[in-house]
Amino acid sequence: MNCRKETAPEVPTDCRGVTEHLAFLSEKYPEEIKFFYIGRTLRGRAIPAASFGNGDEVYLYVGAHHAMEHLTSSVLLAFCGDLCISLAENREDYGERESELFRGKRLVVVPMLNCDGVELQIHGVPDGDPLQERLISMNGSDDFSHWQANARGVDLNHNYDAGFWEYKDMERSLGIFGAAPSRYAGEFPESEPESGRLANYLRFNDDLTGVLTLHTQGEEIYTGAVGNSLPAAYDA
Repeated sequence: MNCRKETAPEVPTDCRGVTEHLAFLSEKYPEEIKFFYIGRTLRGRAIPAASFGNGDEVYLYVGAHHAMEHLTSSVLLAFCGDLCISLAENREDYGERESELFRGKRLVVVPMLNCDGVELQIHGVPDGDPLQERLISMNGSDDFSHWQANARGVDLNHNYDAGFWEYKDMERSLGIFGAAPSRYAGEFPESEPESGRLANYLRFNDDLTGVLTLHTQGEEIYTGAVGNSLPAAYDA
């Protein structure tokens, strides 16, 4: 039997697809994965998430801050499927059983933070949408294939307090003075419900040990942040 095909049904990588995939995994592997939501987007979509393990040492993986980078959601969904199988069968990785690797630890996965943006990037704006005119005006056309922001035209990855003012300086140098398909940081840090909800999860979780956010930029591999407000994770 092809386990990967069974645990990763053919679904589009949009918010509904991610939600259905995690619901499928939680139904098939109820002891291994817990499915829940961390909050709602600007347009009211529930942001799906999953957790593994019950320990106090918490790690967080996040995908699709940027709408055009929903490939990272696919990567995290595949990872969740593989991890469910490994835990169910108690496979050995890195010389340790999966059950031992998760002893005292909990992993939380948010495959798609920017659900609204991904919907725009994949499906565009449906006719009759009350925000249709505004979104097309922000984008400059009805082709959203290069859209990165959320539904308000805010780049979620620039909307945290770390590096916020450096990003505002960058905007001005690029001629960005308001909502845009990419690189507009918003009016103030955490102005958006998506970034605000994730920041609150980080802020009020004293057991959080590490955070990994996935991005994709072609063939590049890099680490770091804008300016000196956030140190690099390691020397590349």
